[in-house]
Amino acid sequence: MSGITTVTEILFTHEGFLGLALLLMCLVRWLKAPVLHVLSLGLVIYSVLMHSDHATQNLPLHMASDIALISGLSLLAGIVNRKALSFALLPMGIALMLVFHAVYMPLLERADKETIKLDSSTELLVEFSNKAALQKWISENSGTYSIKYPVFEPLDQDISKLDEYLGIDIPDTKDAKKIYKQIRKYEQVVHIEWNELMALNLPSNENVISEQNAILNDPLVVKQWAINEDLQKYYHSSVSSRCILEKKDYALLAILDTGIDAIHEDLQKNYISIQKKYDSDPRGHGTHCAGIASAVSQNGIGIASLWPACTKARVSSIRVINAMGMGSQAQIINGIIEAVDRGADVISMSLGGISNDSRQKAYQEAIDYAKAFNCIVVVAAGNSGADARNYCPANVDGVLAVGAISPDGRPAKFSNYIHNLERGIYAPGEDIYSCYPRNSYKSLSGTSMAAPYVAGFVNLLKSYDPEISLEVVYELLESSADTSQEGIRIFNPKKALELFMARNEASS
Repeated sequence: MSGITTVTEILFTHEGFLGLALLLMCLVRWLKAPVLHVLSLGLVIYSVLMHSDHATQNLPLHMASDIALISGLSLLAGIVNRKALSFALLPMGIALMLVFHAVYMPLLERADKETIKLDSSTELLVEFSNKAALQKWISENSGTYSIKYPVFEPLDQDISKLDEYLGIDIPDTKDAKKIYKQIRKYEQVVHIEWNELMALNLPSNENVISEQNAILNDPLVVKQWAINEDLQKYYHSSVSSRCILEKKDYALLAILDTGIDAIHEDLQKNYISIQKKYDSDPRGHGTHCAGIASAVSQNGIGIASLWPACTKARVSSIRVINAMGMGSQAQIINGIIEAVDRGADVISMSLGGISNDSRQKAYQEAIDYAKAFNCIVVVAAGNSGADARNYCPANVDGVLAVGAISPDGRPAKFSNYIHNLERGIYAPGEDIYSCYPRNSYKSLSGTSMAAPYVAGFVNLLKSYDPEISLEVVYELLESSADTSQEGIRIFNPKKALELFMARNEASS
């Protein structure tokens, strides 16, 4: 039966139906039955409608591509006079179809799943060879283009080229590609890319989480499956007893998001303000992330986090996403610069999206700026169930990307997969109970929730060892991670901290 099942599984796929359609096309010539053309086209249409997850806007394009491919292959088979040779071309045709769908169709899928939008006030980011060339270009072209300068202002301009960028506002978006090509031709221009908007896109909660036993006195910890009994015991005793080992006055975690409710009952003690305008949260997303990373544990209020009650770790907010859940690439990069210049030890970014540009140089410059100050950047992998290497900033070299697992320990259906990234790990991200504005609490799902779970822990390590690097942190997380049935590596905070402490004690 297993053999029959395997054949059935192959046939009843999108490519299986297309192979059958191709066979019918080839039979038309030899059986003299034009009706087979109709049946073949019907199979193509059926296969696209029933076995494609493409958005409706590109459904006709997908269907037309399949029909053109099969028609071309059947025409090639029809040119051959010998029946045996004609049908021998079938395997070649099917192989070509598989390659076609493996290479071309994913591009359609990526374009369909998310619509990329640009910042309407600054559509283009342009980098110049040096500041003198930039200033000269501005003086020569200020009447031609709507120029915005500076776009980025890092304090330490000697180690960053971000001050050599300017922005271009394009009033009529129909001219965007034309202006892009015009500016790219200037010899002073080193790089040009779109200033894309990132949108918060959280999946819905699907599970009903059963309550667990509470060991900590935080009453809502019973709803936090990611802070299980074992972790509660460990952080209540072992971790708390080690707070005396913390070396920094405070290690600062900067959450780049929609803001944070600074006076939330379960965050206020651990919160430090960078700017007053960031100390509120009109949307709730940033406050939820802050609760996961830094809620005050063992205070008899709300929830708990991986931070023990006595920790010197602190959290702060930089708003890069507005109340509508949108933020531009330039805004996010400026947030990274501000966090670094304010002394952040760790940056957590639960944001991102698919990108037009294959090379996000401005993001890379910003991450390199953070790395120069030994600031570790943790980002969400994305919620499209796709390859995270096509999503920014998860695909930028120098970040730690975090995918999401569900309560059963398996990868969440919505989570982007991270095995093609240089540094990635999975953490709890489905049905995560955390803080929400105005002293409330809520359950949300997404890699947005997984990223601060890891970022908070990394910031705790920074309080013990301010000089610890991204490379050492990632090796530590990988070495101590659990391996799931699917072979993915899942962050284990207890094992990671035990390994970290053991190494520190051995070296001291």
